[in-house]
Amino acid sequence: ATRQEVYDENGRDAIFINNENSLQFLIKIISTNPEGFPNINFVNCFTSTWEDEFGFRDDPLENKDVRIDKFEDFLHDYFLVFNVEEKFTPKHDKVYNAKNIKLRKKNDSYCSEMTFHPLPMFNKEISNVSNFHEFLTKIKNKQFIGQINGIINEKAETPQFILWEESQGIPKKVLGYFNNHEYAHGGYKFTEIENLIEIDFETEWHNQVITNDDSVAFLSLDIIKKIEEKMDSSEFEHEDEIIDDTLIEDEEKPNVRNKEIEFLEEWYRRTVDSGLSYSRKDLINFHTAMKSSTLVILSGTSGVGKTKIIDTYQRALGLDNEQFKFISVSPSWTEDSDLIGYADTLNMIYRPSDSGLIETLIEAEKEENSEKMYIVCFDEMNLARVEHYFSQFLSKLELEASKRYIQLYVSDLENRLYNTAKYPPKIQIKDNIFFVGTVNIDESTHHFSNKVLDRANVLELEVLNFANLDKNKIKKSLSHGAIKYYEHYKDFTNKEDGVELSEEVKNCLWELHKALISANKNIGFGPRVVKQIDAYMKNLPVTEFLTYSEAIDLQIQQRILTKLRGTEEEIGELIGNYNSNSKNTSNGTLTDIFEKYKDISDFKHSTKTIILKAKELRSHGYAF
Repeated sequence: ATRQEVYDENGRDAIFINNENSLQFLIKIISTNPEGFPNINFVNCFTSTWEDEFGFRDDPLENKDVRIDKFEDFLHDYFLVFNVEEKFTPKHDKVYNAKNIKLRKKNDSYCSEMTFHPLPMFNKEISNVSNFHEFLTKIKNKQFIGQINGIINEKAETPQFILWEESQGIPKKVLGYFNNHEYAHGGYKFTEIENLIEIDFETEWHNQVITNDDSVAFLSLDIIKKIEEKMDSSEFEHEDEIIDDTLIEDEEKPNVRNKEIEFLEEWYRRTVDSGLSYSRKDLINFHTAMKSSTLVILSGTSGVGKTKIIDTYQRALGLDNEQFKFISVSPSWTEDSDLIGYADTLNMIYRPSDSGLIETLIEAEKEENSEKMYIVCFDEMNLARVEHYFSQFLSKLELEASKRYIQLYVSDLENRLYNTAKYPPKIQIKDNIFFVGTVNIDESTHHFSNKVLDRANVLELEVLNFANLDKNKIKKSLSHGAIKYYEHYKDFTNKEDGVELSEEVKNCLWELHKALISANKNIGFGPRVVKQIDAYMKNLPVTEFLTYSEAIDLQIQQRILTKLRGTEEEIGELIGNYNSNSKNTSNGTLTDIFEKYKDISDFKHSTKTIILKAKELRSHGYAF
């Protein structure tokens, strides 16, 4: 902002030295703003990190006017691309600061009267396509075309046009007109298209385009007008039917998605018919965790219905009695032989455990059952120490299915035991078998070790208002397995390699990891957890009940904060201080990280966990 502009509006200086002896200045907003954006013209900006980021060195010992003039000269040649952050002063006044700042050289054509409009810009990597034609086909078939994180994506902000780039930061095509869209973990999907018109982005327009690193291009309003004129006069309009042989397989995916949504509706109906009351968000969270995790654990107060949710799930999938194994954990279990059995060398026979787990694993291993699905449920899993009786499984479940073998006894005994034909020395744990457990947290149970928590999605069921119970009267006519949805389960599951989390999400996770290990190296997390979070996000069904941003929050709560426990000295700085008046925490490192990355999520679930830990610290001096 120029000195005169700022002085005319509020009598302030455009650039000044603040109380910390650092340069501070006001940025003038020259781009169009989304609906609901505050009615402001200027945004505060601080230069404390500019030497490292942009190479501008401010000497705090120089004369004030010299410092300001040098900085003004430096800024003269640049645009600033930034996000706006709303904050409150100690007097509760609103202030607006710039964050995520990037500098871009001004174009020769720039004049002070210009205004710019942001548009999302897609490419092959963002849209996961091999060429522009595939991208075009996805749009016409109303498929998701990828995430653009640097632009408002609410429903009211459907972009009229979008851009396609083939070289980094250089628009190649313009597509429009779009009237409505959805935005989920797959990014944009245009649900209402007025006319799908494609035009080339003219070379002479490039000098009125500013790009950032988040695949957003700012076009001058003059160029927007020229695009509209060219589109209105264009004779090229895509036909209603676009067929691309390379996308035959992709075009089958909507049927798979519809089948999965159909299954989720069937499951929800069964929970209601059973007189149960679960939020759809919890059901989708559990289903997504089952698809993407080797071990899922349901936590919650006794009587909330943890076991029942698993039972209705397997019934909705259409499993028969042999495909679902329910195992009640005994407090006396201390080693894996209590779960799987042992070799009786005195009588030369293998004696399987009464749990029946080995028989289920043997059935699942058979070639003729490879397309079947098996679920093993451990009820009250933490009555005994999981890392003791489940030790072999914890070590093997992270391996590929072809390498997952449970050793029943040493191979030397294979030809000496009477029943080796039925019970071989080792059994493969194929990818058609799923493990899930229920736990209560009270004085009669054991807490999970970090080894367990690193491998499990730990979900806590929400207790809904008891008023809903009257509405859910039990219906007796509950058919079992009318449709065998388990036959489609592999199609529901995304097992693509490679981490697809956005850079911002990965940066957030990295900062959380650094904060945790700075307090206690044992509560950090490694690449395994990041990959498992990525697998969960890839498998999240597209529904209105659990959004991508809330799912990220749940994964941080379920995969990372479960390990957050210790004394005030160990984790006090991470959690912060609990304020009984505001019912919130303050001065906590984790809360600061959540605030920094609030564009990703509101982190309400993770914040709830932090508040609970802070209350435990205050009451007991230890968070459990």
